[in-house]
Amino acid sequence: MSPPSKKIETPLAKAAAALEAELLEYEKFVSEVKRMNLTTDKAMHRAKDLLEQCAAGEQRMAERLQAFASAMQDVQVRQQACITGAVAAATLIQERVQNRSALLERFSALGDRARALNEPVALLEAKEGEANAQDLLTTLSAVAAATETVVAEAEALGADAAAADWQDIAREATTLRQQLLSARNKILVAQRDVAARTPS
Repeated sequence: MSPPSKKIETPLAKAAAALEAELLEYEKFVSEVKRMNLTTDKAMHRAKDLLEQCAAGEQRMAERLQAFASAMQDVQVRQQACITGAVAAATLIQERVQNRSALLERFSALGDRARALNEPVALLEAKEGEANAQDLLTTLSAVAAATETVVAEAEALGADAAAADWQDIAREATTLRQQLLSARNKILVAQRDVAARTPS
């Protein structure tokens, strides 16, 4: 069984304990002087000794009070350092929350734009056989260009998230970019196929 941990006494606690001990000693001398019956020479000498001890006690009390005041000033300095540190931490946390929220908003908007790219392609598929080749090429070209833009934005978002050390958002942005690149490649293949079938 390990021995109990020794309690660390702080400078303030030491100064307070020394001041309290000195005050108790001082009160003891004063109490004895007040109770004395000054009717004999011996009592008078004892009273004189006690008064001298009281005077010495007053001097020690002043020293203890000064040490206690100094310890209190140190505590105030430490307290102010804690306050400053807490404010700095709160500011950092708030900045991080705002930064993450902004990145998540960008990611959400990017997801909406990525999903919107499917709409014209789906419309073409629904009208398969009805749309002419030129319409197909025009639509595919527009979707390819829009996809390139969203790919670039996903790449920028991933870089910003990684730079801000939001690795989860960076990974999600990278995954979305890869999905968009795959979709772009399919669009480019479809463009080539349509162009190959279109009379020159």
